[in-house]
Amino acid sequence: MRKSFFSKILFLLIATLLMWLKTYVVYKTSFNIKIENFMQEFILFINPLSFLLFIFGIGLFFKEKNRNRFIIGASIVLTFVLLANMIFYRFYNDFLTIPVLFQTNNMGDLGSSINSLFMPTDLLLVVDIAILIWLYKRQPAKTGGKATRKERAAYYLFVAAVFFFNLGISETERPQLLTRSFDREVLVKNISLYNFHIYDGLIQSKQSAQRALADSNSLTEIENYVNANRTDTN
Repeated sequence: MRKSFFSKILFLLIATLLMWLKTYVVYKTSFNIKIENFMQEFILFINPLSFLLFIFGIGLFFKEKNRNRFIIGASIVLTFVLLANMIFYRFYNDFLTIPVLFQTNNMGDLGSSINSLFMPTDLLLVVDIAILIWLYKRQPAKTGGKATRKERAAYYLFVAAVFFFNLGISETERPQLLTRSFDREVLVKNISLYNFHIYDGLIQSKQSAQRALADSNSLTEIENYVNANRTDTN
């Protein structure tokens, strides 16, 4: 059974390893992330792992023939996320955030300079995708069948363990980590670039909901004030 499950996740593990190493290389070569000790370097190295295992693991819910296709597609999307952050960082020395995406002035300035910011070495980002496509075409169907519910549960239990291990040592190194949303470099260094974008999305959604609630409360106060004055006049 173990051998059978390993055959089901072999392609997934290869994709995870390739994307993991690629992300770490990008960290070290494209971003100016300050490392002060060995523990911070270790955290930087392991922080993409849980996210990648989680995303690629979604393929375990698909039938055999579609699993590897999903993993390749996910690799392409994540590579685009890496590339977009690399190019943005070269121009602004910062990481992409949701508010920045909707600031047309910033994105317009970046768009006019994108040709000069793109480097020939950026093409190396697609090497792992080419390897995955080659492996898929070489053995497209012999991947062990669909994962069972118990196998998926065991897999995601391991993913959760990796995530909380990463978060635990990150909190030890940097207490109150998730309350320091103003420091994007700290977040990327500790929870990964990918998880940072999810965290950023949650923060922006919370702020939007708070603004909407505040606007609703203000409107209610205005209506109450108008009604009160109308009663006094009568």
